[in-house]
Parts: sequence; structure tokens; C-alpha cells
Amino acid sequence: MISAGEASGDAHAAHALLALQEQLSETAECIDAFGMGGTRLQAAGCDLVVDNRDLSVIGFVDVLINYPKFLKRLEALRQAMRARLPDVLLIADYPDFNLKLADTARGLGIPVVMYVAPQVWAWRQGRIPGIARRVSHMAVLFPFEVPIWEGAGVPTTYVGHPMVRTIDTSISVADSRKAVGIATDVPLIALLPGSRPGEIKRLLPLMLRAAHRIARQSPDCHFVLPLAPSIDIATVDKHLSDAQQAAEQGGEVPTITVVHDKQAPSTAAMRAADVVLVASGTATLETGLVGTPMVVVYAVSRLNAMLMRRLVKLVDLALVNIVAGRRIVPEFIQEKAEPLAVSDAVIALLNDKAAQDDMRSDLEEVKRQLGDIDASDAVARILRSHVGK
Repeated sequence: MISAGEASGDAHAAHALLALQEQLSETAECIDAFGMGGTRLQAAGCDLVVDNRDLSVIGFVDVLINYPKFLKRLEALRQAMRARLPDVLLIADYPDFNLKLADTARGLGIPVVMYVAPQVWAWRQGRIPGIARRVSHMAVLFPFEVPIWEGAGVPTTYVGHPMVRTIDTSISVADSRKAVGIATDVPLIALLPGSRPGEIKRLLPLMLRAAHRIARQSPDCHFVLPLAPSIDIATVDKHLSDAQQAAEQGGEVPTITVVHDKQAPSTAAMRAADVVLVASGTATLETGLVGTPMVVVYAVSRLNAMLMRRLVKLVDLALVNIVAGRRIVPEFIQEKAEPLAVSDAVIALLNDKAAQDDMRSDLEEVKRQLGDIDASDAVARILRSHVGK
């Protein structure tokens, strides 16, 4: 059984499922997988009891608003688990939901493998003992996480980050420009506002206002907006329409090319761009592995921000900065995430080739630190080790 609650967890779990299928094919064994996921797990052969595409929310307030929906989905998964009694449960990220499902699994004697550990090194360290009681084996993305969970008594394996293997970093800028339909001789900025509805609501308008300011200063600059499968296109179109009307009343209209996932992956847009304006999260690591200079933004509701400031212990939020151990890419978080400051940072980076080269060098070091382990294969082997226990 697999439970993945968001786009990144869906992708990671899908790659692990495909690796498991490949391993079992060597011994002519087959696999029956079911649970919660999205398009990628479904394509990998997982029978979706719950589709996760309406469960992506941000922060405490959104969780409270959507709590009845979560409970309904959780109960559906619990019923499926009791009926089908899987050999092992794989939970990918999404801890507050998935750990409740893990409780049920442990009560049924089903081992639980957690892939992508909760970021207890960043906030809410008091969760560690409770998580340790529910998880049979922890598969972690970063080496510094191993002593945290082993110290709590959880068998832990550093599997590396799956993106190191799954992201194609060999594609050229010229081929990437061709894939997203942008000429090679124009300055290009990629806009990546995230994949959750709340991120689109808060960050896309900010990015579009910043694009408006950039276009006024650099009329030849183009923008590309890649859309993940989980993003509601109608919502994006409404934001684009509103931004265009505002731009028409106040100067230069940004040239924005929307690229759907079926046309080209978001990594093609990242590689094609001179600079990426990206929401803090997994996409910063994707951009870092691709090697494109970036500016990071993030914002949540005021109430969520107040609550998180009491709990989060990190100075930086972008994963590339956390792995590097210092700020190598600029971050504009919460009240600092406003169009003037963000657009000035993007323009400054766009016009400073030396700064771009320095950032690329720093990002290459981040990539080196992440190693070259096949995370999906490693997780598949962990799952196999728990079958029959």
C-alpha cells in the first residue's frame, strides 16, 4: 500500500514503485499496489483509492478548514487497508496525514516505511518520539538526517534524493528553449509558483506583478510558466487575465508562454531560463540540480505566518540554501515577498553574468553534496526487506 499526499511525494513514490516492479521482474514476481496518489502513481500501476489532487493545502489554517475532507479520505484508506491487508505500507512525505494511517497499519501488524522524513531539524522537534513509534524504517534524503532517527531508535537508510537520478540535467539550453517554444536570443525568466492551490493563489499574482515591472524595464524579456498536472488551469488563466488587464493600464505587457506538463516538463523551462523565479520547496532543489540561477519567494496567510514563526528554527527556507549551509540564492519570504524587491533582485541577477556564474558554481557543489545514489532503487529494496516480517 502507498500513500502520497502531494505532487512531489506522488513522483517519488511512483519512481520507487517502478523500481520495485523492475526488481521483482527479475524473479518473475508481480506486485499489487493501491492507496493514495496522483497522476504519476496511477501511471505506474497503483490503484488509487484516493486521488490526492484535491488535498494539497498550505499551513495550519488551511488544514483546519479542510479537516473533514481529510478525515473522509483517511477513513477510505483505512477501510482499504483492512480489506486488502498489504505486506507493507509506504508513506511518502505528507506526515500529519500519513502518520495517522501508519497508526492503523501498526495496529494490524503491517510494517511502515516512511520515504522523505518530516523536517524535524527545521521545526517541531518534539514530534520525533511519536513518529518513531509508528515507523518501521525511515528512508531519508539527506545524510544529516540519519543520526536524528537512529538516535530515536528507528532503522534509517540514507537513500539520497531521487531528483539526482530522475532529473535530466544533460539537455542543452538550446534544446530546452525549443521544447518550451522560446527563441534562443531573448532573455527568459521562468515562473514557478508551486503546485498547491494556496501557492497559486498567493504566489502567482506576486510573480505576475513582478513580471510586469521587469517587462517595463526590459521589454525584450520573455517569461515561461510551466504548469504541473495538479494545477487547475482555469485558475491560472484567471490570474493571467487579471494581470494582463492591469498591465495594459500601466505599461508594458509581459510576454508569458504557458507550458503544460504534456508539452514539456517543468525542468525544461528551468533549463531554458536565464533566471528562475521559484516558490520555496522542492522546485528550488530541482532548479539547483538543473543548474539555473534563481530567486526564491514564499508567502502564507498572516495567521499561518504567526504560528510558523514560533515553530520554525531555520534562517533559510530554500532547500539549496539548507544543503549548502549558507545563503547561495536570494530569498524573499512573507512580508519581504513583494513585487518591487523581487523584480529588482531578478533584474540584478539577469544583468550580472558574474553573479550567475558564481551561483551556478554554488549549485554544482550542492549537487555534489547530494551524491549519486539511486534513491528509488534503494527504497524498493527496503520495501522488499519488510515483506513477510
